[in-house]
Amino acid sequence: MGVLYVDGYNMIGAWPPLQTFFAAGEITLAREELIQLLSEFGKMRDLEIVIVFDAGGAPGREHHVQVSGLTVVYTAEGETADTWIERAVSARLREKAVRRVKQAKSDRVAEDTRIYVATSDRDEQTFVLGRGALRISARELWEEVSGMRKEARQTMERWRSPGARVPLESHLPAHIREYFQKYRRK
Repeated sequence: MGVLYVDGYNMIGAWPPLQTFFAAGEITLAREELIQLLSEFGKMRDLEIVIVFDAGGAPGREHHVQVSGLTVVYTAEGETADTWIERAVSARLREKAVRRVKQAKSDRVAEDTRIYVATSDRDEQTFVLGRGALRISARELWEEVSGMRKEARQTMERWRSPGARVPLESHLPAHIREYFQKYRRK
C-alpha cells in the first residue's frame, strides 16, 4: 500500500476534463469530479489518497473531510497546498523512519509504505524528491487515471459480451445442481 498526496488545484488546471469545468467557472464540479476520479483510482491501485486544496484568500481553519474513501483537506487561510503537503510528507517520512528502527530491533519484516506526491510545481517536486518521497506530475497521473479507467471499461465490456457469460449453475458442485434440477422438474 502507498499514500498519494495530490495538489488538487494543480490537477484541475492540468487534466483536460477538469479544465473544461474550471474554464466554465464550475470549480465545485471540477473538485467533485477530481475526487470521484481519484477515489476510483485509489481503490483500484490500493492507495490511500489525500487531496489538498488551497484555501486561497478564503477565511477559515484547516478542515479534513472523508469522501468516497479518500481524505480531502482544505488548508487554513493563507496556507498553500504545497506547504501543507510538505509538512505532511515530512511527518509521514519521520514516522516511517521510526517504524523502521523499531522493526529492525524486533527482527520483523516491515511493509514499506511508498509516499507519492502528485504536482507539476517544480519547487514542490524538488522538495519531495529531496525528502525521499516519489513525485508524479499532473500529466503522468492523468495518464495513469485515464489508462485505469479505459482498462476497467474494457474489462466490463468483456464481461458483458454474450460469450463471456457463464451460467451460475456451472459454479455449483454436482450434488447441489442435481438437488435444484430435481425440484425444478416437479
